[in-house]
Amino acid sequence: MSKKIVVMGTFAFIALLSVVNSNAMADDSMIQIANFDVSIQTARGGFYQSWGGSPDQVSDELVTLGQPQQSAWRIELTEQAPANGAGGLVAMFDERSANRGELLGITQGSELCLRILGNLGQRQAKVEIVAGTNPEAAGTTVGTIDADKIKPGNWSELRFAIPRDFAGAERAGFVRILIEGSGSAWVAVDSLAVTSDLAESVISDSTEAQTLRKALWFWETDETLPDSNRTAALLELCKNQGITDLYCQIQYTYEDGEIHIRFVDEQRAFNAAAKSLGITTHALDGQADYVFAKNHPRLIRLMDALGKMNEQSAPDERFRAAHFDNEPYILPEWQNDQQRRKIIQDYIVLNRKLRRKADALGMEFGVDIPFWWDDRDRDGNIKFTHDTEAGKQPILEALFPLLHNVGIMSYRVRATGPNGTVAHCLDEFKLGKELGVDVFASIELGVGPDVDPGTTYGVYPWAYFRGQLSTLETILPHTPGCAGLAIHHSEPFFEAVK
Repeated sequence: MSKKIVVMGTFAFIALLSVVNSNAMADDSMIQIANFDVSIQTARGGFYQSWGGSPDQVSDELVTLGQPQQSAWRIELTEQAPANGAGGLVAMFDERSANRGELLGITQGSELCLRILGNLGQRQAKVEIVAGTNPEAAGTTVGTIDADKIKPGNWSELRFAIPRDFAGAERAGFVRILIEGSGSAWVAVDSLAVTSDLAESVISDSTEAQTLRKALWFWETDETLPDSNRTAALLELCKNQGITDLYCQIQYTYEDGEIHIRFVDEQRAFNAAAKSLGITTHALDGQADYVFAKNHPRLIRLMDALGKMNEQSAPDERFRAAHFDNEPYILPEWQNDQQRRKIIQDYIVLNRKLRRKADALGMEFGVDIPFWWDDRDRDGNIKFTHDTEAGKQPILEALFPLLHNVGIMSYRVRATGPNGTVAHCLDEFKLGKELGVDVFASIELGVGPDVDPGTTYGVYPWAYFRGQLSTLETILPHTPGCAGLAIHHSEPFFEAVK
């Protein structure tokens, strides 16, 4: 297995161990130069820019194309555009480096890959790689694209060998696409990448695949557990789809400070059947206001009730883990700075109590959190912190030592890219690896009038989701610090994979 690196983003690149979206280019070793899923102004002066003509002759912009909508870089030439030397330019600076001007290295045996559509009319496109920092320098032509090679409505994936007299000799500064000939023409590009078996990883010294766990949220336990046909169907789904962990909503009543678990016998039977398939069942509960200190006794008593249930059950009938989906940031109080600080304090205290209780009961303990708890302000300071005697501590650094596992709600509708699922988990993967916490990237399948089309696959064709799922299943085992993928949730997942 070769080493991999993906470089993508706005002017500040991020690094990501990955392959390209399976609906686009897929290769075992891919250096992604540019992913155009960003929100920046590009017309004659952006990071991706038009080249070689006046604004009324050559223009560029970011456009949204495809299903779901994704950003692409469109270059358009009018009939008055020059016959030669007009087109677009993509910088290839490696912004991962401490030296922000360092260029991207190209190794021997590399190919340049384009995902492109458009209408060239009477023109053809010439693709060049330019060495060095001068965008006006002569380029090395790696290939040409004739008009019949691309279409305006369907993506084409084109590859061009990088000449060996260029490869390894210099670092590349730019990719230049020149649209030559006469008449009007346009192209749109949504990714540029380089393949190389010798690509150098900046994330890990090893690309040996890890075993990928797959978790599934299962909320409809009150309807499913009493129905043997529904439980059998769910377990068959899990078996066929390689599910290793089920987050099962625990059904219970809470009255006068007492917890009474419902469907105990049915849950025991389900746990045993799941265990026979190699599936770990996690007792699931959660609500935003549970994080308030006044509500902590509820979850502590729930843990006690789970411990009692396990004690009275056969080993294969027991819950082996507890999982809490408390989301304090949806509380109105979260919007107030002072109240948010108190909420975070209560949240950390709650999870410290639950971890101690889980340890005493011999159960694993995990939670779900949003991907943006590692966000920084304009000065580079972590936005969300926990107050300690020693000062402010990033919330993730306070929380992770309390967990065995954590689901990062990295809900996006692309696996790769700077706004994709994997990119939003990189900090958490790194921290989890350092602290021995199993970190799961998570995806959303929810539907309904209130869903955000930028966060759920549920509003797009299931075939698109299955392609993205395949991409994640390829990427994540090679991503250091990633324990698995979590899918929200079982009901739409039935529809997606049937």
